[in-house]
Amino acid sequence: GTSMAYNISEIETTDYDDILLGKDNFYENIRLFKGEDTITSGYGHDTIRTKPDDTDANSTFTITDYFSHDRIEILEISDLNLSNYWDQFSVSYANGNTFIGMNSHAIDNPDLFELIGEKSLDYIKVDERDNTENDIEFYFNDDMEGNNLKRETSDWYQENRYEIYDEEVSIYIADYSPGAPIRIYDAIDRFDFSVG
Repeated sequence: GTSMAYNISEIETTDYDDILLGKDNFYENIRLFKGEDTITSGYGHDTIRTKPDDTDANSTFTITDYFSHDRIEILEISDLNLSNYWDQFSVSYANGNTFIGMNSHAIDNPDLFELIGEKSLDYIKVDERDNTENDIEFYFNDDMEGNNLKRETSDWYQENRYEIYDEEVSIYIADYSPGAPIRIYDAIDRFDFSVG
């Protein structure tokens, strides 16, 4: 069947194969469950997320219109290795599309997320949820050349390209440009820096 709802920002899929159509210039927080889902979230700052407990090795979440304003999250990871999480979560390319793979929580799924079109990885962040779980966030450019509308349309973001907030414990920057600022919130307290 088809369900239609308007001006809904919190969306959850079912355990079946779902098709979601979002709205342009409207924030949507989309939680994905098992299945072969197709998501067209619309232009805007959208979050598309899942958890290891919500998915499996056979699920594929296809995002038809990923923009650099969007964010993809995998939440509540209890076996994340901060020393080499890029081995547990992969970014690959095939048939002109971009894939995020997951090898964690006994789930080996090399194409958990499929982004239509090739998008170069901008950066990955890891948030510390508590002492036993972490969240991982993926941010991509709009193409393989590194064009990034989010950065190009924001004066502040253009100059201060990366930020690490209090709960964030790691950042992996795919193609770091020497000299590009990384802003670390509360760095003096967090890392025991002294100002002299």
